[in-house]
Amino acid sequence: MVKEHLRKLSSRLWHLQQSGKFCDTVVTVSGNVEIQAHAAVFAATSDRLCSALQQNRSNNTLNHETSRFHLDVAEYDKSVVTALLEFIYTGEIIALPSLSCSIRGDLVGLCTKFGITIDDNNSFALDLPK
Repeated sequence: MVKEHLRKLSSRLWHLQQSGKFCDTVVTVSGNVEIQAHAAVFAATSDRLCSALQQNRSNNTLNHETSRFHLDVAEYDKSVVTALLEFIYTGEIIALPSLSCSIRGDLVGLCTKFGITIDDNNSFALDLPK
């Protein structure tokens, strides 16, 4: 019952992200493209993502800017960030087998940046806050 509840919750959160509903975070990727997301989901994913959002929020508050969170990963392509978001929200990356080697390499780099590790089976795993 718990697993089914968590699966439904994660599916619903992914659907909300995909439709842009209740998103309070803007992720800027290569080409100045913006992707909407949820700060709470990011913060629950890893301590590093949580810290990045908190730091950004403090800077925006001091500058009297908008209350939205911003995450700048402009060094990464939209497809890489989208794959990471899919994993963060759902626990899987459906297109992973079909991703090119360069995209996979960038995905590993982005995961490393935010404390998301890859285990011995090349599966992604969250470094959840303690």
